[in-house]
Amino acid sequence: MPNVTALENYVQGGGTLFIVPSPDVTGVSVTAAPPPWLEAFAEASQTPTEAETLLPLQSDDMIWHGLRDSDGKTSLGTLKAFRYRPLTLKGNWHPLLSSEKGSTLFARKSLGKGTIYASGIAFSPKWSSLPLKGIFVVMMQNAIFANHPEKTPVQTLEAGADFHFDQEAVPSSVRSLAGNPLSWEGLPQDFVGFTRSGVYEVRQKDQVQWVAVHASADEAIPEFLDGQTIPLLKNLPHEVIHLSTEEDIQRSYESRSTGTALYGWCIATALILMLLETWLANERSSLFGRNLMDMLTKTLTTRHPKKGSS
Repeated sequence: MPNVTALENYVQGGGTLFIVPSPDVTGVSVTAAPPPWLEAFAEASQTPTEAETLLPLQSDDMIWHGLRDSDGKTSLGTLKAFRYRPLTLKGNWHPLLSSEKGSTLFARKSLGKGTIYASGIAFSPKWSSLPLKGIFVVMMQNAIFANHPEKTPVQTLEAGADFHFDQEAVPSSVRSLAGNPLSWEGLPQDFVGFTRSGVYEVRQKDQVQWVAVHASADEAIPEFLDGQTIPLLKNLPHEVIHLSTEEDIQRSYESRSTGTALYGWCIATALILMLLETWLANERSSLFGRNLMDMLTKTLTTRHPKKGSS
C-alpha cells in the first residue's frame, strides 16, 4: 500500500484524491485494512445479468452544477452500469451515485482542506456508460474545481479593456478556447488586446492563465464612443462618425462608397451598341451598306487569304 501518511497530508493540505477500482482487475482480495481516516471499503466486484441504471443523489450538490434541467433536477440522461463494486461507507461521506438496486457507487468526503472521492465503478466503458457521456467531463471539472474556485487563475475582462501580462518582455502566446478564433505569438508590448468575447489561454514560459472576455454593456448606448478616436486603433488611421443626425448617416454612407458607379456608363454603352447594330442591319439593304460590306469583305480576304491559294 502506498504511503498513506503522505496521502493524508496531501488531502489535509487542500488536495483532491480519487479512489477508483482498476478497470482490468476484478475479484482482487485486499488484506490490508484501509487507513482510519478513509472510512470506506469496496466490496467484491458484481456483474449483473442486465445492466443497472445509475441514479444521481443529492440534486443540490455542487458536482451536478451545469447538469440540471429547468426545474432544478439533476439530468444525466440514461446511464448504465455493467460491473461495479458496492461501497461501504462510514463517517461523513456523501453518496452521489447509486445503482437502481440501492448500492452506493460514487461518494465524496471532506478531509481537512481537501476532498476525497470514492468510486465503485472504474472509469472505463467496460464498467459503465458514464465515461462515454459528455456529462462525465462536467462531473470531473466540478469535482476538481468546485471546492477551490479561488485557485483557478481566470481573469474576467471587458472587450477592448487594457490587458497586462504578468511578465514583460517575455515571449508569450494567446489562443482562444471558446468564442472567436485567435492564435497569437509575440512580445507583450505588441499584443493589441482582446477585441471580442470568448475564453482565452495566455502562456508565458511555464505560466498559464485564462481570460474570460465579455462584451461591454455600454455598446447599446448611442454615445458609447464619446471621442474622435478609438484607443485600440491608435496606431491605425481611422475616423469616428456619430450617427446622431441625417447628415451623419449620409456621410457614413458616402464614406463606404470608395469606387466609381459604372451602372450609368454600362447602360449608355449598351444603347450605343444596339443603335449601331440596328443601323448596320438597315444599311446592308442600301447601296452604301452593300458597298461598305463588300469593302470590308475584300479587306479581310486580302489580309487573311484562304489556305492553298497563291
